[in-house]
Amino acid sequence: MLVYPSGIDVSSAALRLLSDRLREHRRALGTRWRRLPAGRQALLVLAHLRNGHTYAQLAAGFGVGTSTACRYIAEAIEVLAALAPTLAQAARTAALRLHDSFGYGGFVLALMDAYTGARWSELVGQQPHEYDEINKAIRVAEPLAEARGRLVKAERPKTPASKRWVQLPPFLAGLYEHLLEQTEHPYAFAGDKGGQLRRSHFARRFWRPAWDGDPNHPDPGKRRPPILRGFTFHEGRNTQRTWLAEDGIPDVARAARLGHKLPGMADVYEHVTPSMKEQILEALQKRWETSLLALRPGERERLIAAVPQMDGAFAKLQTRHQAAVSGEKIVAQISPNQVRGLARQQHKQGP
Repeated sequence: MLVYPSGIDVSSAALRLLSDRLREHRRALGTRWRRLPAGRQALLVLAHLRNGHTYAQLAAGFGVGTSTACRYIAEAIEVLAALAPTLAQAARTAALRLHDSFGYGGFVLALMDAYTGARWSELVGQQPHEYDEINKAIRVAEPLAEARGRLVKAERPKTPASKRWVQLPPFLAGLYEHLLEQTEHPYAFAGDKGGQLRRSHFARRFWRPAWDGDPNHPDPGKRRPPILRGFTFHEGRNTQRTWLAEDGIPDVARAARLGHKLPGMADVYEHVTPSMKEQILEALQKRWETSLLALRPGERERLIAAVPQMDGAFAKLQTRHQAAVSGEKIVAQISPNQVRGLARQQHKQGP
């Protein structure tokens, strides 16, 4: 195979980033020697991802075997995947951007989209009196619908199964209740002057810029990288379903939360139990708290500045996390001989 010099339209910053991460990965593995240094491996991977060169072409160009090129690419993709934010972290970042552009209501709406799985019409149709403060749940029965160019409350939801109560995890219940305390309009989510939100307008002016970013803005200070390009409001509903499946929530509980009907006789014989509802809330709360623990100091300060009531929640979360980590360290420091000695001592002392 003939080899010739070529170019690749990728920034040197991308090459440095991947090279640094590969060096860290090699140090963690204790690797002593590789055929290619980390910088050359990063260039090989970027050539594959950007230009689509085959393993055989890359192997010939970089002087390695085809299987080695394949391993290098797979390893780098795993390193890059570890850098990508989780969907919970992405939703939190998008919510903060919506806070900047739309206000506190946009922040809460973005989180409601991800953590309730409710449809757009079901969320923007929420009114303060429909909230159940005791059970921390929103009522989905009369979503907004367009009639003769106006948005009005529909007489019924999309399907009979869509009529339901959706409980909010503790963190989201607190944020939503704070929004209800501030609102002076008939709907919980409204524009500055109380106008009803239209999906196309909100998506164009606020939702798309938050998720797609603006990396090419003329003002360098206003440039923002994309979070997940093309992520739609409805995909928050898909995210909710995926999270519940990943957390082992039974099908009947997932379907009930999203307003779906189970196929066949399962809809007749299976029912949602209080334990299932509690399991859902615990899983969603854990995802939110995990996304907060992943915040860097600057991101944490920005979130608290935007939502001051988060400061107390941060303090409690960090205290619990540090206590859990300390407990794990104490257990890890006890040797097997010490464990056996303690067991013998307890046996001698009797019950």
